[in-house]
Amino acid sequence: MPQRHSKNNNDLAFFTYDEKRKLGYGTQKERLGRDSIKPFDACSLCLKPFIDPLCCQKGHVFCKECILECLLAQKKDIQRENSWFFLSFLLICFSLNTHLSIGADTISAGQSLSGNQTIISDGGNFVLGFFTPGKSQNHYIGIWYNKVSVRTIVWVANRDRPLSDPSSSELKIMDGNLILLNQSKFPIWSTNLTSATLNSIKAALLDTGNLVLRDGPNSSTLVSESLDHPTHTCLPGGKLGLDKRTNKTQRLTSWRSEEDPAPGFFSLELDPSGTNQYLILWNGSENYWTSGVWNGQIFSLVPEMRLNYIYNFSYINNENESYFTYSVYNTSILSRFIMELSGQVKQLSWLEKPQQWNLFWAQPRKQCEVHALCGAFSRCNERALPFCEFGSSEGCELACLNNCSCTAYAYGSNGCSIWVEDLLNLQQFSDDKSDGNDLYNRLAASEISSSKKGTATCVGTVAGAVALLGFLLVLIWGWQRRRPVGTSKAVEDSLVPFGYRDLQSATKNFSEKLGGGGFGSVFKGTLPDSTVIAVKKL
Repeated sequence: MPQRHSKNNNDLAFFTYDEKRKLGYGTQKERLGRDSIKPFDACSLCLKPFIDPLCCQKGHVFCKECILECLLAQKKDIQRENSWFFLSFLLICFSLNTHLSIGADTISAGQSLSGNQTIISDGGNFVLGFFTPGKSQNHYIGIWYNKVSVRTIVWVANRDRPLSDPSSSELKIMDGNLILLNQSKFPIWSTNLTSATLNSIKAALLDTGNLVLRDGPNSSTLVSESLDHPTHTCLPGGKLGLDKRTNKTQRLTSWRSEEDPAPGFFSLELDPSGTNQYLILWNGSENYWTSGVWNGQIFSLVPEMRLNYIYNFSYINNENESYFTYSVYNTSILSRFIMELSGQVKQLSWLEKPQQWNLFWAQPRKQCEVHALCGAFSRCNERALPFCEFGSSEGCELACLNNCSCTAYAYGSNGCSIWVEDLLNLQQFSDDKSDGNDLYNRLAASEISSSKKGTATCVGTVAGAVALLGFLLVLIWGWQRRRPVGTSKAVEDSLVPFGYRDLQSATKNFSEKLGGGGFGSVFKGTLPDSTVIAVKKL
């Protein structure tokens, strides 16, 4: 059955006139009244008979006065819209907390840096501002590359005094110095100048990554340079050495961790004994690696420096200072020389296409290049495991004493053998056999009598002697397992042995990692007497 078109309508196959009218179908015609038609001699604006008529290109007629009033009204509307647009633009700028000034590379008296404000060097290579390393909640003032996709920090001002709220902290010129104020407006870092002229100091970030202070707005005299106070990175043009006039050392110090730029365990500096070589020191005192002496072109133990098609290395030694510096032949190449927290010094350059840092050279390259790795009376062999080989019984004994897990050692024609677990399946050779070696058991210092006594006479059967020896070994093993951390007496008046479980307990199962590299990881630990230690796990 056909459907009806609508309620109370018919079910015809076509629309009726009444239905078309209700739907607005087709052309609609209506009769217009006289009031809806503009007279021919009326103005198109005021709809009144025109006065001083003017006609436009489309044939519309207007009063001259109406046209002028309309133009003036449109002008006022445009000015009103522009003023609101300008105010809106200012509000957006302030709400986004934009840069100190677009393209600015300086901080003058009366200006300050806070929050996410930054200044950019004139050529756009470097940025100065607040940053947060990794997932840390601390904030620091630092310099990083502007054109490198991976944020790479090259200098940190307050590396051991972090900030918790950068928005209320300020970096500003005060009393002739560049000073960093924390949220309580207390200075936590300063350039510490004493001879600068007040109110004339101006800070500028150069395109070399050097943050400088100038004495006067247009002066070329530099009263302070960040390149003279490097942290863990040396940029081209920077110096590492000794100022003989002030006895100040310029050194590189590694970060404490990836998220903590505080001074770490490794530092690179000129040999304090006066030789023209550089040392990597662990904890500020232990010699870790040496560069070898400068031979006029390179440091003798860094042969990669001969490939100087990118870099120009120099070592300067005169009556005022001794220092190492370098530059790049192509100034468009971004390069850095860093002291890594792993204990290696590295020379890197930035590659644009893969967008990554390229390693030019690193030292120490191998495990055996670490200073005194195997101790005295020994040699290091990269092709053997373990790395250390001992050339005498004294060296073998020292290796056992330096290993907390060593229980016994033997030295013979096959070299040095060390046992780190229980002694099992020992055999006593007869007197006519000469292919055996003497075995030396390691005992606690408390079990070694200081006075000389006569040789005791052994009485008993072979079975009784074996049983007694086994009983003593069980007692020694059980005593060492129950021995608390740090209570062992010194061996050879210098060494204190610690068991693996002792170190595992002191480091909380090696949970707090301080750093790492190709030779193992370093973990933080605490002894029962609250002494803080660093443990390397190979």
